[in-house]
Amino acid sequence: MYRIMTITCFAMILFLATSIAQAEVVSIEATVKSVDPQNNKITVERKGKTTEFDVSKNSDLSKLKAGQKVTLSYHLDLETVLKIESPEVKSDSKSPELIVLQELDAEGFEGNPVLTKDGLTIFWNIKGPSDSLKWVWTATRKDQNSLFENKKKLIPAADFTVTSDGLEIIMLQNNGSLASATRDDLESNFSRPKTITELNKKYGFIAAPTISPDALTLYYGRIVKGKGIQFHYSTRSTKSGKWSSPRPLQLPPSGYKMRFMTLSSDDKYLFCNAMDAEEGKPNLLIYSRGTPQDRFEYLGVVDSEELKVNASKGGAFARYLPDSNELFYAGTIDDSGDRKLLLIKNYRRRRWSKELGNSI
Repeated sequence: MYRIMTITCFAMILFLATSIAQAEVVSIEATVKSVDPQNNKITVERKGKTTEFDVSKNSDLSKLKAGQKVTLSYHLDLETVLKIESPEVKSDSKSPELIVLQELDAEGFEGNPVLTKDGLTIFWNIKGPSDSLKWVWTATRKDQNSLFENKKKLIPAADFTVTSDGLEIIMLQNNGSLASATRDDLESNFSRPKTITELNKKYGFIAAPTISPDALTLYYGRIVKGKGIQFHYSTRSTKSGKWSSPRPLQLPPSGYKMRFMTLSSDDKYLFCNAMDAEEGKPNLLIYSRGTPQDRFEYLGVVDSEELKVNASKGGAFARYLPDSNELFYAGTIDDSGDRKLLLIKNYRRRRWSKELGNSI
């Protein structure tokens, strides 16, 4: 009898101890507001209130971004987040996938994909067999897993860039000068282009513009006498302000002649073409920086060993969206030379390399 009571008491104590231990950790669903990896802190919003939590040093905060939905495992006694789960973080483990955007395919030339910051509106060039000029087209999608639809012909232009909100386009006109056109919303047509007079032909030939996410810095290629195409940039104080005169962009040497510079939607990655890369080799180069005030560092080429083709072979105009891990560009997928609009989904910067030919 005594033995039975002893076993019973032990079982009850074990049950209570387990219940108490389970009660010490609670699950909190919230939205990330900001992340401080250096101090192991995370600020989240829940039910209209913002709260900062200490996070266990064993948790990896590097993949968390503002706006992500997360589930926190919070220890009440320790007042520390022990574990963070997010569907968006888990998706990073998916393998890269190369997709041909067949829904945007057209007979003739296709190139220069440009996207709004949310990745739901795309702009690109088409020059069909009957077109005397390149035209800018646009299309939209409902989300990252949907096809682009509602294709629309917008404006004649060669090289062009569009602000991250989709409301201003800066383009190379057929007379060789840069021009700007604006609109009030994404449903409207652009205004008639106006020449950017402050970047006139006294600075030589300027082409292939790309604009920063805040629309206050314009990067472009400029032909410099005796040096060929060099990367330069101009700035303006407001979206309606005048552009400054060209300034050289200081980039570490890659050993290649470069063209067609583009920026990622977070302003941290710069892509361009290696014009004299060995035939059949990846030719999209990538640079990175910590903040817009930092100088770019050369990293290597865009490619992935997990893809069955050289992902950037014959590629140009890479547009990277870090929020959705999508890399758009115009490139070839076979030996026909036919350039298509391509997308690498789940593009992961698996490792950084200083050697051309190694994947990133």
